[in-house]
Amino acid sequence: MLTDSVAGFIRRHQLIQPGQRVLAACSGGADSTVLAVVLHRLAPSFPFRLEMLHVHHGLRGAEADADEAFCRELAGRLGVPFHRAGIQGAASPAANREEWLRERRHAVYRDYLSRGFDRVALGHTLDDQAETVLLRLTRGAGLEGLSGMAERTPAGLVRPLLAVTRREVMEFLAAEGVGHREDASNEDLRHRRNRVRHRVLPAISAELGPGAARVIARSAGVARRERAALARLLRPLGEALWAGGDGRWEFRAEDFLRHPAAVQLPLLREMLREARGGLRGLSLGHLERALELIRAGRSGRRVALPGGPVVTLSCGVVRLAADPGGASPFEYRLSVPGAVDIPETGERFEAAPAAGQAPGPDAVRLPDSGSELVLRSMRPGDRIRWGGGHKKLKKLLLERRVPLPDRHRLTVVTGPGGEIL
Repeated sequence: MLTDSVAGFIRRHQLIQPGQRVLAACSGGADSTVLAVVLHRLAPSFPFRLEMLHVHHGLRGAEADADEAFCRELAGRLGVPFHRAGIQGAASPAANREEWLRERRHAVYRDYLSRGFDRVALGHTLDDQAETVLLRLTRGAGLEGLSGMAERTPAGLVRPLLAVTRREVMEFLAAEGVGHREDASNEDLRHRRNRVRHRVLPAISAELGPGAARVIARSAGVARRERAALARLLRPLGEALWAGGDGRWEFRAEDFLRHPAAVQLPLLREMLREARGGLRGLSLGHLERALELIRAGRSGRRVALPGGPVVTLSCGVVRLAADPGGASPFEYRLSVPGAVDIPETGERFEAAPAAGQAPGPDAVRLPDSGSELVLRSMRPGDRIRWGGGHKKLKKLLLERRVPLPDRHRLTVVTGPGGEIL
């Protein structure tokens, strides 16, 4: 029975703990309607407190309003508190609308989780899991992509229906006489997921057996467990690579490349996960291009990853950071004597009479006093006095193996005539 399968799945994966406050996300569709009904039946035996949430996307006009009315009425029949949230604004013309809507829904879930809820339950089924794995497989996926959707996320999202198929969901609705809403966009074959749902997965099941979706979903579970184990093994390696342990996302390429070739790609993936807070939007191809950058060892090269960061290699140092080319130029005046703070670099410069003593390690003797210095960022063509002549500042920093991102944070001090002091 579907209810028993869901109950066993919740206990096996510890999706919900006794006494927790659970919010069931309900669109009115078949899956989320069954989610709300089944969780309502299970709540007394665990026990947990159930409430319902409907996210109104602001699309489809009267149909969307009818979806909300259905969910509100369902909550009333079940006797659970009802919450309604709307999505504000619209996706830009260049954005993937489905992805944009998904991000906005998850922002709503995070908001409710911050307001006292312990779990937000989503209605993804075993078939959804199989579709996700197939879609990721065609984009190029490693263990991360083939792991599919997690039963439970650290943020508090849970998916109790991953234990059951869409067919079981529809049979439950028919047997219980529970209605639901149909969204016509789910039949639109312009969307890749809909083509996988209505064409690809049925064809696989027809050729390889009706249990194909269940096998794919089970394989995702295996991949997810193996990925978690691998991540635990790789985490100490990544922590040892970060330069100085001071929170900077950078490491020496030669230290990274000492690890076996088979370890380098998953190690880089875990380091990127740490640096960007997740891997969403990254494909296997993105990771491979970043790895090739490190292995090639050509200073000055870079790979921009979707959603950040930019991976740069300069003077043997790999850095995962925002685009250094986007650093804002700055310029400040410093009177002698006087002081000035440089917010862009976090530095403070002071000019004071030397009174005859030798300058300390963090000081430099200036030509004269009573003048004004200019403190600014580097500019193309900057030259500095060096070895009895002049030398390009860029060349000097390259020889000193100062990584490119660090050069954008240097402060150049010039005298009254513009010469770099």
